[in-house]
Amino acid sequence: LRLIRSTLRERCGDQVLTILDAGCQTGRTLIPLAQDGHRLVGIDRSGFFLRRARRHAKARRLRVRLHTGNISRLRWWVRPSRVDVVVCLGILLTCRNYRALLRLMVDSVKPWGLLFVSHRPTLYYVASWIDKGRPELAAALARQTEGPSPDGRYHNWQTQAQLAELYRAHHVNVLGCRA
Repeated sequence: LRLIRSTLRERCGDQVLTILDAGCQTGRTLIPLAQDGHRLVGIDRSGFFLRRARRHAKARRLRVRLHTGNISRLRWWVRPSRVDVVVCLGILLTCRNYRALLRLMVDSVKPWGLLFVSHRPTLYYVASWIDKGRPELAAALARQTEGPSPDGRYHNWQTQAQLAELYRAHHVNVLGCRA
């Protein structure tokens, strides 16, 4: 959140921005950005999470637009080139169709808009399985970039170079990458 806020201040000053939080969950990022005066649209497939986000917004007297649904249906709520900023934290790494979802988000941003996306790099998964005493699983994960992880759920993970290529393929100019 600090990184997003500081980047928005640095690049946009006091301008009121339209921000899409794709996978907003309970509003942990959405609510503070709305408190900063921005117009927020949040999408999440969990009705439970969105009820909590609505309660948080109402308690702070914030007007936010929240929609229940999968971000693969983003066009139901956001037309192409209509938002200034897209935030997508902790979502793409569990989606098999992450490339298509990224394309939807990139297409939603106005020209020269900003996109904040979190990924978990290969090293995160390798280190976590080494830490759990499972070096054989760490070695297996180091040899692939997506698929079922040892917890049985689908995950995708990439090296820094693979992420750079992914964004280059979507014609995104990467301004920064933080661990």
